[in-house]
Amino acid sequence: MGKYNRQIKRQNHQKSEAERANKVFKSICMALILLAVLVIVAYALAS
Repeated sequence: MGKYNRQIKRQNHQKSEAERANKVFKSICMALILLAVLVIVAYALAS
C-alpha cells in the first residue's frame, strides 16, 4: 500500500509542477507579446 501511495503522490506532484510550468510559460509569452506591441507603437510614434 505504501508504494502505491508514493506513486500517486509523485504523479500528483509531477502534474502540479507541469501545470505551474505551463502557467509560467504562458505568462512569459504574454509579456513578450505585450512588449513587442509596445515597441511597435513606440517606434510608430517616434517616426
